[in-house]
Amino acid sequence: MHFTFPADSQVVRIFESILNPHLSKFESPDIAPLGTAVAKATLDVYKGVIGSFLPTSEKFHYLFNIRDVAKVVQGVLQSDPAHFEQLERADHDQRTIFLRLWCHECLRVFADRFVLDAANDHDRFRNLVNTVLGSVFGVDWNTLHESLAKPEAGGVFCSFLTEGDENPPYTWVPDMGPLKVRLEDALEMYNMEPKLLSMDLVLFEDAMRHIARIHRVIKQPRGNLMLVGIGGSGRQSLARLATFIAEYRLFMIEITKNYRSIEFHDDLKALYTEAGCDNKKVTFLFNETQIKEESFLEDLNNILSSGVVPNLFGKDEYGAIFDGVRKDAIKAGIDETPDQLFRFFIDRVRANLHIILCVSPVGEALRVRCRMYPGLVNCTTIDWFHTWPEDALTSVAIKFLSAVKLPEGDVRQNVALLFSHFHLSVINKSTQMRLELKRQNYVTPTHYLELTQGYKTLLDEKRSELGNACARLENGLAKLEDAKEQVTGLVGIVEDKKVVVAAAEGECQELLKVIVVEKQAADAQKAQVEADSERIAKEAEACNAIAADAKADLDVAMPALEKVIEEN
Repeated sequence: MHFTFPADSQVVRIFESILNPHLSKFESPDIAPLGTAVAKATLDVYKGVIGSFLPTSEKFHYLFNIRDVAKVVQGVLQSDPAHFEQLERADHDQRTIFLRLWCHECLRVFADRFVLDAANDHDRFRNLVNTVLGSVFGVDWNTLHESLAKPEAGGVFCSFLTEGDENPPYTWVPDMGPLKVRLEDALEMYNMEPKLLSMDLVLFEDAMRHIARIHRVIKQPRGNLMLVGIGGSGRQSLARLATFIAEYRLFMIEITKNYRSIEFHDDLKALYTEAGCDNKKVTFLFNETQIKEESFLEDLNNILSSGVVPNLFGKDEYGAIFDGVRKDAIKAGIDETPDQLFRFFIDRVRANLHIILCVSPVGEALRVRCRMYPGLVNCTTIDWFHTWPEDALTSVAIKFLSAVKLPEGDVRQNVALLFSHFHLSVINKSTQMRLELKRQNYVTPTHYLELTQGYKTLLDEKRSELGNACARLENGLAKLEDAKEQVTGLVGIVEDKKVVVAAAEGECQELLKVIVVEKQAADAQKAQVEADSERIAKEAEACNAIAADAKADLDVAMPALEKVIEEN
């Protein structure tokens, strides 16, 4: 069955009937009558978008429908009359802030999905909105946003700037400073929670804007998101923080080796029970790396489209569901029939369960899946995470270098600027290579973090290496200095010894003279003794000769003597 699109007047009538009761609460005469103008302007933007931003093979997600007009109107309905009165007292023009809110909602619904390429879709969309602003409201974009730091990015609106309010208003953020303080406090509180995964985030401006976008969607009934970005861009971390700020429970499936569709359905049952029967706000964060079976995406597509997953509950489980919602259904005036109770259960699930899909644009998988499961695009708000800008890269580098000891002055800032320059240069060259060689090289924020971490590691290694060399040098110099001191001491001792030696040498000379004299006397005595020895030797020889003659004569005479003795 074919349904023709209603006439423009009918669409405007539908949405102005929704806007007028809300805008009538504003006391300002500049806002109260804007219901029809806002409805017409939103429809004009929608028609301009579907006529100018057509889907292509690379921009397959450029699919828009009347839901997007409703999302813009839904965002405008978040405006708080009391907050606008406060802005009026603070010398802010209420009509200007209101038109900034409308531009903000148009950017969130239509422009956040745009990619960065040579077509400059963001600039074209701003020109489209500028044309509608001029034709419907009599104002242009630049005049409306001239007081902002980044007029091309538009204003920032969020409902978590003030902490502690039970129903915080959807407020305009005139300065990013208080928003950063609020987010840093929330991050610190998040890291103090024992059951949550601690995160070390650098909250640069783009990250804060993404957090505000995620929080804006999940705070809306049936608000679901598809975060598109390459790995390391911060999709999951920012979604965790936004969920914590919204005071929702974060749920993620735990992938195991045997995790299949049965286990996935069990997790979905638990989610449905918590959101439908317990009436609790839950954020289901799902990463494409957790898709072990394509049936997971089919179930998610059904949840996004109708809220009903076929054959999720068995017949024996419906009784517990009906008992869980019966009391609240009666209060809401719902009949206690099974169909009505189940419808009430599904409606409450869709209002309380917020799905955040984290997907990557790398390859063909996302394009194929979006074609197979249209609910991924039609029933979600798409937030495309682009390349980190230079100020974000510099902020991240400064944060990582904060613990590194560097010389005073601008050294840390200059090193951070070099990091961002290197990263952006590689991205530009990769783009050039893709255009010239049809080869794709993906440069992710993870690579940038690895660059900064690698610098820290290499710096520590070189500092340790040079420190050890310096320590060895200092130790050697200390030993040389100690040796020098010892040599200096020894030189003094030597000088003292020289004096002693000189005195001893003089005494030795005197003693030597005495020795020489005594030696001469000894030599004379020695000569005399030697002469006497020679004379005595000669006399001994003569005596020995006489003794020998006498003995010879005796030997001759002895026999005769012995004979005479014997005879007598």
